Amino acid sequence: MTQSRLNLIALLCLLALAVALVSQHVFNMPPCAWCVLQRLILLVIAAVCLLGNLVPGAVTRVAALLSFALSIAGIVAAWYQHTVASEMVSCDRTFADIFMSRTTGLDGLAPWLFGIYATCMDAR
Repeated sequence: MTQSRLNLIALLCLLALAVALVSQHVFNMPPCAWCVLQRLILLVIAAVCLLGNLVPGAVTRVAALLSFALSIAGIVAAWYQHTVASEMVSCDRTFADIFMSRTTGLDGLAPWLFGIYATCMDAR
């Protein structure tokens, strides 16, 4: 039963990511640093859920707990973006900007997915 739930969670995460990409590339809604951080969290949750299905038993339970913890991180990031970052003129030097640009470099590796093209205030 847990494996089917993990598959559903992975599917929902990938669908949410698809909606974000359609919003960006079709409806011209450029993402801010906090937006792309949330995209990364969605991808990691999906990967953890799918990997948790490979080995049944305790690993599946660990994957479920880890995906739950990551979902809490995603909720916190969304809350911070909505309440704090959207009032800032720039996301420059916030945790999301530093993590996505300087720490991981994902914005340069996959700009179509993780590129930061708007300020937090613009993304509001």
